[in-house]
Amino acid sequence: MVPITVTHLFDKIDLLLISCLRSCTTKDWNRPTLAKKWSVKDIAAHLLDGNFRTLSMGRDQYFGENPPPIESYSDLVNWLNELNADWVNAYRRVSPSLLIYLLEITGPGVTAYYQQLEPHAPSMFPVAWAGEENSANWFHLAREYTEKWHHQAQIREAIGTLDPLLTQELYHPFLQTMVRGLPYQYRHLAAASGTTIQFTITGEAGATWFLQKLPDELPFGWKLTDKKLIVQKAYSNWKQTSPGNYLQKVYGRKSCLKHIRIV
Repeated sequence: MVPITVTHLFDKIDLLLISCLRSCTTKDWNRPTLAKKWSVKDIAAHLLDGNFRTLSMGRDQYFGENPPPIESYSDLVNWLNELNADWVNAYRRVSPSLLIYLLEITGPGVTAYYQQLEPHAPSMFPVAWAGEENSANWFHLAREYTEKWHHQAQIREAIGTLDPLLTQELYHPFLQTMVRGLPYQYRHLAAASGTTIQFTITGEAGATWFLQKLPDELPFGWKLTDKKLIVQKAYSNWKQTSPGNYLQKVYGRKSCLKHIRIV
């Protein structure tokens, strides 16, 4: 499958975020979100953290603190969760107006840094949720785009303004990126060679992908393609607004089944 290009979308999604946050009332800032313990304001702070980390570590090559020993993906996730919680807790002292200001002045710098990266050069950080130990910059940037899209979607779902993110231009690249993790997520599923699963997401931004069991397909034994294949067993049909949350593990299995039709 071809690389995903998202560098032209960062300015657009950042402008939508600023517009959304400027429209928030005091009640909106304190609304709970699908991110469990985080409010709308907490997620805005987390997005600012992402901007600061990108500029510090990526552009400025300044890492600040050394991570603890990382021996597994769960070790990495636990450490990142601690960093995220520390930042969000500290920024509960900061006003919404100041959060908007800081997001507004750091966003363009992040976009400029992303735009000067060579797409096929090795990225600073691999896309671990896709099972990669080394990733190209284009995939790293696509992963970063999913972070910005997903967290803004959490904010917008909480205040009831999700539609601007569900366009073909903005939502389809998110879905394209997230499905790249399916071969890794299915790596432990036993199936006969040639077994094919079809994933169809309906709506303006939707598409169809096929996941085929090929034991010799390294490294995970499954191959993802958007080219039509014959489906022997079943396919899943997703409503447009639900797959993002399932792929990001926000909804539980029972909640997701309300949005999926398995044939």
